[in-house]
Amino acid sequence: AMLAGDWHAFGSAVHRVSTTADVSPCGAFVCTAEPRPVGSALVLEMATPKGRVAVHARVAWTDPRGMGVRFTRRAPDEITV
Repeated sequence: AMLAGDWHAFGSAVHRVSTTADVSPCGAFVCTAEPRPVGSALVLEMATPKGRVAVHARVAWTDPRGMGVRFTRRAPDEITV
């Protein structure tokens, strides 16, 4: 499932609009032209049917389409659609 949302580097106020794909309880793929380096901490905010959900994550890998992130705190059940 694709979810609209945005993300920002942990501690930064600069938000980047994106979509997420392949969302699971452990992580997601963030579609972005500006992936962060592997190992970077970030906060991913996603729009769900129950409202916006913020999840802390770390970049696991990148490719030209975006970045794969692993949640560093358990993802709320609302995002694993």
